[in-house]
Amino acid sequence: MWLNWLAITTIIMSASATLGSSKSAGFTSGAMMAQNKASDQWAYYQAKSIKQHSFELQKDLLQAQLAQAPASTAAKFAEKLSAYDANIERYTKERKEVKTDAERFEHERDLSQKNGKLFGTSIIYLQIGITLSALAALLKKKPVWWLSLVVGAAGMLYFLNGFYYAYKGATILIGMP
Repeated sequence: MWLNWLAITTIIMSASATLGSSKSAGFTSGAMMAQNKASDQWAYYQAKSIKQHSFELQKDLLQAQLAQAPASTAAKFAEKLSAYDANIERYTKERKEVKTDAERFEHERDLSQKNGKLFGTSIIYLQIGITLSALAALLKKKPVWWLSLVVGAAGMLYFLNGFYYAYKGATILIGMP
């Protein structure tokens, strides 16, 4: 009779491992996509920084030229300095927005990595539980099946924790990654 229960628990662990594998792969892909987006945003941030710095250098040069320029051209210099200030201010604002986006993508990456790790850990325990179940069936040893249930239960905790974390943003058990 216990062999029937062994088969049922093995099927449950196997189905959970399959679903966990799919979820782990999905979260891993999501982490890579978020990392790519974050990297793109940081490159864009750097480009904005370079452009801003270029305007700052041009402004400094213009201010030095203004100090030596005749009074008749001062208005043109002031107009150009004002345009440089506007561009510097614009790039400062744009850099803040780009930085916020990059940090948001990094946060998405971190969440996806954590979820992927939870499902990945569940797969390890569930595969060991499945292997022990197969061994118990071959040897017809009930204690080996009990061991498979303990290991499989650990896998199921990580599996359920992965879903809980994905939807609630918290883990079920304290100390779980």
